[in-house]
Amino acid sequence: MFFRTLGMRFFRFTLVLFLLGSSFFFFAGCSKTSRLEKIHLAVWGTPEELKIITDTIDAWEKRAQPDFKVEIEHIPWDSYMSKLETEIAGDTAPDVIACESTFFPNFVKRDVLEPLTQYVAADKNFNINKYYKTIVDNFSYNGQLYVIPRDISAVACVYYNKALFQQAGLAFPKDDWDYTEFVDTAKKLTRRAPDGTVQVYGFLTGFWDNFIYNAGGHFVDNEAHPTKSAIGRREFKEGLQFYYDLSYKYKVSPDFKALNKLDSGEVELFKMGRVAMLGSGIWLAPTLRLDDNLDWDIAMWPQSKKGKGIATEIGGTGYAILKSSKNKQKAWELVKVLAGDEGQKILAKTGLAVPANRIIAEGPAWKLDTTSKPKNKAMLNKALKYNNVYYPFLASWTEIQEKYIDPEIDKLMNGMEPIDVVIRKMDENVDKAIKKEHSK
Repeated sequence: MFFRTLGMRFFRFTLVLFLLGSSFFFFAGCSKTSRLEKIHLAVWGTPEELKIITDTIDAWEKRAQPDFKVEIEHIPWDSYMSKLETEIAGDTAPDVIACESTFFPNFVKRDVLEPLTQYVAADKNFNINKYYKTIVDNFSYNGQLYVIPRDISAVACVYYNKALFQQAGLAFPKDDWDYTEFVDTAKKLTRRAPDGTVQVYGFLTGFWDNFIYNAGGHFVDNEAHPTKSAIGRREFKEGLQFYYDLSYKYKVSPDFKALNKLDSGEVELFKMGRVAMLGSGIWLAPTLRLDDNLDWDIAMWPQSKKGKGIATEIGGTGYAILKSSKNKQKAWELVKVLAGDEGQKILAKTGLAVPANRIIAEGPAWKLDTTSKPKNKAMLNKALKYNNVYYPFLASWTEIQEKYIDPEIDKLMNGMEPIDVVIRKMDENVDKAIKKEHSK
């Protein structure tokens, strides 16, 4: 499933490049002593993201918490859920955890998270109304808020190589472009050698589900309250067919066999100039900034029809307190720091994600910053105004996707099964899996 891994969520969304190989412990601030009060925080993330967290905590401890230390456990993304489940079962769980939107249904349905609504209401120094409502709602369940969001991002970026556009004599893409313009541009950017070998592909993405959403399709009948599969509907097939056609009809994207031969990840292919446009999330920005020889920017994901707007995958990350914490009030103070103004301003400057605090997201730290790449950060603010789609609120959704959806997409793109068979099998299996979860 190599191709599917290009679309691991960010929201997986968020920030899984250069993962450190194993979990470890270290301490923010000075070395611990027996007199120091400690709190345990669990996170995943890249070195860049980890530095945001430690810098934020260091500043907080030196300024306001000299007798308090945060013990940080870094857990690789792939083992994050299983490690926390083991620690919760063994009564060694952290006080505060980083919680991504895909993890949230699992945590909340296991009833391990502390409701934060009462903390928000009682704290005069914290205003949840400054945060984007869509991500606040996504981290709420049965009228209670469980996670304070730190970031939010629609997976709406089309990264483009400026030099390749200039060589092809093309204007840079605009945020209101449609599929017709997109395909035409991708064709002109695709370059072949005399023997037919593709030297440059016009476009590459692993986020094939964006084409489903753009067509009006969905995986389930209602993301917030899923009761059955919606994969069998006409709109789903329309979106999936367009994704398939990019490789096999328009020939602007590598098919699976060609992709395996390229033997490089999506970011490397883009940096090498083998891919002119790359569809992904904003979290690639810090990595691309490291390449001084690459001139790039982002445009919005294309609309299926002019004036229709976009619908793409969306997610976010925040911080939650576990019910088992013995120091919930101090844990709340830590959550406020990590997801508060200071932490989000540092986050914004890295280019890693859109701050969940809309005031910061609309200000000089993000939207108004044109000094650092990408120049078109404001595009992501606009993208949040469209009808973007969160993961279905199912504790088993990641398992459903890996077991019943990804393998079928692989079969389709490898020419092993026709689209109607793939859709029928996904529809039936996902429907059964949803009913199974609800029957527990």
